[in-house]
Amino acid sequence: MHKNTGFTLVEIVVVCAIIAILLAVGLPSYFRSTEIAKCQQATNTLKTLSDGAFDFYAENDTFAGLSVAAINAQSGISIVNNADWAYVAAPTGAMGTGFLLTSTRLRGPHQTDGNTTILLDQDYVWAGTYPYTDPGNF
Repeated sequence: MHKNTGFTLVEIVVVCAIIAILLAVGLPSYFRSTEIAKCQQATNTLKTLSDGAFDFYAENDTFAGLSVAAINAQSGISIVNNADWAYVAAPTGAMGTGFLLTSTRLRGPHQTDGNTTILLDQDYVWAGTYPYTDPGNF
């Protein structure tokens, strides 16, 4: 007598349902975790740029002329825009007495709601609109 082997339709549907539930629970956590990691990448880069901006000030006695390129040249670091973030360093104040560092998210889930920036100034004050930004103090 010939014995039928294999899975029944019910067994296959149950396995597919279990996989769908696991994906529904796991994928949002995965995507949130990757966004948090990318945000941490930007805040770490801003901290590095801040150190470079203070090196720039130590050499020039002003923040006037400050830019990412100037920080890279003077400090010997290499901060460049990437696929996820663009960085800007700019002096503030009439005499170049301060600076503002900006990282802008170039792509990602928050492009449509306008939450795309992280800011850091010379007093280590963090601001911006990008979610998951809570770098704390230095």
